[in-house]
Amino acid sequence: MKTVPYPESNRAVAVSPSPLSHRARSVRNAFSMAELLVALAVLSLISVIVAQLVNSSGKVAMGSRMRLDAEGQARLVLGRIGDDLARRVRLRDADCLFVAANGNDSMYFYSEAPAAFGSGTVTQDKSGVALIGYRIAGAGSENENQLERLGKGLKWAGATSGKPDSMILVSIDSAGAALPGSRMTNAFSSVVGAAPSYNDGVDSTYQLLSDGVIRLEIAFLKKDGTITQDVNGDGSRIASSLDDVAAVIVTIAVLDEYSQKQITKAKLAQIASALGDPTPAELSANPPVLMARKWQSELSSPAFATSVDAPASVIAKIRAYQRIYPLKAL
Repeated sequence: MKTVPYPESNRAVAVSPSPLSHRARSVRNAFSMAELLVALAVLSLISVIVAQLVNSSGKVAMGSRMRLDAEGQARLVLGRIGDDLARRVRLRDADCLFVAANGNDSMYFYSEAPAAFGSGTVTQDKSGVALIGYRIAGAGSENENQLERLGKGLKWAGATSGKPDSMILVSIDSAGAALPGSRMTNAFSSVVGAAPSYNDGVDSTYQLLSDGVIRLEIAFLKKDGTITQDVNGDGSRIASSLDDVAAVIVTIAVLDEYSQKQITKAKLAQIASALGDPTPAELSANPPVLMARKWQSELSSPAFATSVDAPASVIAKIRAYQRIYPLKAL
């Protein structure tokens, strides 16, 4: 058998790729300038959308924190007032002072509530009764435009000397009129302050209860079913007895700390005073227009922010809270 040599022309020959062809493929695989510009535009758009989402989430979170702050302070304040009123000394000759002044109101009463005693008071002199009070501190005070609570622990009668530091029951003369010296407004004049607002008294047992409560208003549900701020019916709007009262209605306006920092103290006081007192017609309406409803209506009006020259964003953060406290019968 004869071997035929493989033809030289049929041999497989390895051919190296041409540098020119490799460069051509590289050029075809690269992005064009137009494609790069489109990609950068899309990336920028995505970055803007993400930034807006993060910003919106931050605003929502901040708004939630401010609302929770206001609601937390309202629960604290209204709960504390309720506990103090529930422990109120229920004696017909136990004096009290509820003042429905123009603007912020104040109230003082004897209660078996937690309180502080002056330094040097020995244990055996401490009674279980305290003079409790609530007020919005006035201009010039350390706690200006903020809610203060008075918790003045009282001594047993006869254990004090000098200024009154014990509970004083109302005494009457032969004509049945209360002796002025036995009234809280005289016996504790330096503590409760002066007429007509009774919010400028001085005592070491005043403590800041809430820096967010900027407005305090009270009204009374009488036993005959009427709602009023003038229990005595003499126009004074000062109650020194709750014998005819079935419940005390307390309303507060709260502004969170962050929003308060955006305005001055003077502007805050102006805003608080612009929240009006309820009128007799509003309280006697059917249904009655109580303070929380009145304030929310005022705050929701665009004209309110304009009238007090305050940012609408701050006004929108003011919230009103209200609670009715039934009083136990004597």
